[in-house]
Amino acid sequence: MGIATLEQIRAAIVDALETKLGSTDQQLVGYVIRNPTLPVVWVRPKPDVPIIYHESMGSKGGVQCWSFLVEAYCGDSTDISAQMNLDAFLSPGAKCIAEAVLADQTLGGVVQSLKVVQCNAYVEFVRADGTPAIGANWQVDVYP
Repeated sequence: MGIATLEQIRAAIVDALETKLGSTDQQLVGYVIRNPTLPVVWVRPKPDVPIIYHESMGSKGGVQCWSFLVEAYCGDSTDISAQMNLDAFLSPGAKCIAEAVLADQTLGGVVQSLKVVQCNAYVEFVRADGTPAIGANWQVDVYP
């Protein structure tokens, strides 16, 4: 098998999330969407981290590292239920995003390995209608 594409990695991360979180309590998508139904969890390449194509010497093509963001947004920042949903995504347990991504570090054989590097919690993003939503993002470094 060759190196996985961005599309394959996004889909595999969403599959890992769906396996742990299910698909009924939140919208799970591999791409940023314009008008999500909250709570939503989506996957995108991390914009401020370059894709590294040749991380090691001596092997054909070298080791690659791609950084992704798994972003979850739960609702209005003053909504207690949105904060509770976000707490569940952050905390160990049935809804933990980091645990879901780490459950199979090859994403079903799509990648060589991955690691969850960090989480920025309680961040806001502005929805298409101009209202804010509270959420968190996890940096996931993937070695395809």
